[in-house]
Amino acid sequence: MNLRELQPADVIQPSWLEQYKRKMDRLQQELILLNSNLYVLEKLSKFPIHLFTEPLRGQFLDMVAVNLSSMCAMSVWRLRLDPDTKSLTLRRFSEDVGKHLRPKYRQEFNTALADLKWDERALERVEKFRHKSMAHFDSKCNLSPQERRKLWLSLPDLTKLRDTLNSLFEILCFRLHRAVLPPYYDPKVLRPRDMDPRSDVEVILDKIARNSPMLNMPEEQPQVWPFHRQKLTKDDLKVLNEYRRKFGLPEV
Repeated sequence: MNLRELQPADVIQPSWLEQYKRKMDRLQQELILLNSNLYVLEKLSKFPIHLFTEPLRGQFLDMVAVNLSSMCAMSVWRLRLDPDTKSLTLRRFSEDVGKHLRPKYRQEFNTALADLKWDERALERVEKFRHKSMAHFDSKCNLSPQERRKLWLSLPDLTKLRDTLNSLFEILCFRLHRAVLPPYYDPKVLRPRDMDPRSDVEVILDKIARNSPMLNMPEEQPQVWPFHRQKLTKDDLKVLNEYRRKFGLPEV
């Protein structure tokens, strides 16, 4: 029998079912926070800040990205690594679920958990980042700027850990689907035909690009455009033209 074809009430002992539901609700909210932050971070990482912000005007988006990355790392810590026995982590909760399953389902459940593949190197980086940079300002950690940057989690690291956490949560849901993204960020959610399909962060970034001096320079400053065009790399020019096409402007 596939556990994902059974409702929680079918596999969990009745005396523990309410506690299961209550803790799943809390874990779901933390996963929604992690997935939402990572969604916005992914959008920011793809946006050419250097191209569409003026000198000394791109710090805000950079600061948002840094803080989102920190929050994602802390969510991973809370959901997977926190050693406090009073803390609710997905790993500790999955052990509790296993103890309160009806006996005939325990082997299949434990096999599903064992099949999950964790990126141990990325988990170690989360732990180090949390201890030396976020939760504590380690006075003994005398790192150079280059060494300090190594503490930061890369977007691929965070994405892999998020995906594994989502997979673990899906196992714990059994047949009952629980969303880990809010509707406005979930691509699976159908929207009305007359509704802008873009998310709020996509709208904001598009407005920054559309109103940027660089995007509008060929039309608004045709005298200086040739000089600025020479300074652009081939990749920058390609991106610029992608956005110009997006907004109904001719390529340059």
